[in-house]
Amino acid sequence: MAGSPKHAEHHADLWNYFYRGILAFAFAVKAFGDHEMFNSIKGFADEFLKDSGNDYLSKEWDKI
Repeated sequence: MAGSPKHAEHHADLWNYFYRGILAFAFAVKAFGDHEMFNSIKGFADEFLKDSGNDYLSKEWDKI
């Protein structure tokens, strides 16, 4: 709920849901044998993780 005490925490962790969604697509195409697409999506996931923060924490946590 907007404005609740947990709102900032959920906002900061939103990147995690996006990241797991990207990985789900990567594993799905790998299961279908499309290794070229898997490598492409995995590369995107790696860049997304790098841009999101380090130590698996979003840069948003610094604002809380």
